[in-house]
Amino acid sequence: MIGRTPHTPAIALVAICLATMTTVHADPTCESLEEWVPGDVVAYARIDGLGRRTEGFLESKLRRDFEATGLGRALMANEKYAAFLERLADFEETAGRGALDLLDDLFGTEVVVSVRLTFIGVPEVLLLSRATSSDGIVRSRAALEKVAKMYLGDLPPTKKGDHRGRLIESLGDGHFTTIGEVIAVSNSRGMIESVIDVAEGKKLRSVRKSSVFAKVAPKARESLFIHVAVRPRFIPGFKIPEQMNNPVGSLLLGGLSGALRVSEAASLSIDVEKEGVIVRVASVPDGRGIDERYDAFFPVKMSSGLRSRLRARGVLGLVQLHRDLGRWWERAEELLEPRAVGDLTEFAGNMSIFFGGKSFQDEVLPELGETITFVAMNQSYEQLGVRPSPTVPALAVMFDLRNARAFGRSLKVAFNTIIGFINIGLMQQEKDAPTMLILPKLVGKTECYTVDMGLAPAGEKLPGIEYNFTPSLAIVGSRVILSSSYELLEVLVSELEKDGDSKQSGDSRKGKTVVAKPARDRVLIDASAVHGIVSENRDFLASNNMVEKGIDLQEARGEIDSILELVSFLRDLEIVSFRSGEKVHLNFHLRLDADRQSGSGRSARTASSGE
Repeated sequence: MIGRTPHTPAIALVAICLATMTTVHADPTCESLEEWVPGDVVAYARIDGLGRRTEGFLESKLRRDFEATGLGRALMANEKYAAFLERLADFEETAGRGALDLLDDLFGTEVVVSVRLTFIGVPEVLLLSRATSSDGIVRSRAALEKVAKMYLGDLPPTKKGDHRGRLIESLGDGHFTTIGEVIAVSNSRGMIESVIDVAEGKKLRSVRKSSVFAKVAPKARESLFIHVAVRPRFIPGFKIPEQMNNPVGSLLLGGLSGALRVSEAASLSIDVEKEGVIVRVASVPDGRGIDERYDAFFPVKMSSGLRSRLRARGVLGLVQLHRDLGRWWERAEELLEPRAVGDLTEFAGNMSIFFGGKSFQDEVLPELGETITFVAMNQSYEQLGVRPSPTVPALAVMFDLRNARAFGRSLKVAFNTIIGFINIGLMQQEKDAPTMLILPKLVGKTECYTVDMGLAPAGEKLPGIEYNFTPSLAIVGSRVILSSSYELLEVLVSELEKDGDSKQSGDSRKGKTVVAKPARDRVLIDASAVHGIVSENRDFLASNNMVEKGIDLQEARGEIDSILELVSFLRDLEIVSFRSGEKVHLNFHLRLDADRQSGSGRSARTASSGE
């Protein structure tokens, strides 16, 4: 049986509610349940089609494929899962109905849960659910009544009350009513009365008509699964500090935290589509708006085609950030804690050395552009002629220098210095370690600087991890590229040369007017490339797991295989952050692998990234 859990009274409460409700007079109707949620709540969550979506997933090929994976088989073999299935079977036998049928009858159409604060400190919680039909309520009533009676014996009598001619039932701290096919359950009688008032159009304004919640309402509902809206400042204990304790954290998240500090309303929406899941987070400020100190996090930029072109080249990952570094630096003492400001000063000293003695704050910072791009890409090792073990993705950073050519000599000297330090480190680790020799090369019209590492004689051991790295430098127009691999540098230079010496400051492109607008930060991770690099290094990663976790080789390989199986379900993950007017957005788009959905998954492909 399910067992006597803390949730058993809740089952009894719903059963009594459904068993005793009667309709007093003609019931009002609503297009969506938000029309009946009192507008003075501080948060609400809406779930659409829970029963339908659950049934759809259970019947899907995606579920069958997951259960066929090693991780899926392990989960189904787990004792807790087996016990859950046993309790579920007992519940269905007692109720005389399937759990999925009950779920669909009671919550399958739409559900809204909301919270309202009180002066006594205990929040009022409301659950509204639209049943599939009046008959569905009757069927569910009979089933849940059997379950409640089995665990609690004869159902206790309820207190009956009335509000505007509508019956309200109470049991302990629980109160409930029905309005047509809508079920309302709350820990507060006052909340139930408010629902009736809103439904009858007699009193309170609903969240659907709330000017605050309307600012974060979802635009479309076709694929909407979950929508959560909240008024952050009304949440007890909610506080975002004005200053952050880490400069990097401030650069990455300072704009979002600044927007949330003055947020009047925020929302989270989850859309479930055939190709994947989209999570959208939005925040709207109050009348004060977002403080101007955060303008550095939302610079206005022209759009660029570089990101899409690099994506077409099959990069493993890409991060593109847009920051007005000069304005951020000027506001550092307002945005950062004193200790973090000290870290920033130390960083400026180190960067001055890198730029050949130029003052980073006074000479370099004013020349820096507003875009910095990080790129990761699997390597083919065509220049090397053989694949090292293990293989490591190439990494590169690109940033804008408005007068990059004037810094050319300083950058070359800094590059030579870095290579010298790398060679010293290699020699300290291994007596016969290879030496990196600086080698100038030409890519297109661009002069590049890379290194040459001679391979061991034929018949010697395969190249080790150090052969993944051929540090390289290039300046293309106003862009500076620092890469761990010459192969990746070639890709980046060839793509940047397509833009010529552009600084993306023109007013048109290909005859079309280009309008500057707040830039969008992006993070892209390609699942196929991740699958390739993990597959190729499977044995190396498994060996590390053996040492770190003290497990045998078979178990270590099984852990890596589980990761590969999960990744095989995915196509990519994209995260986008941007400002639109005063509203700030953060979107996550997780796309599923289309080949797997059509029947040919990534598991059937060649695992090696060098195929």
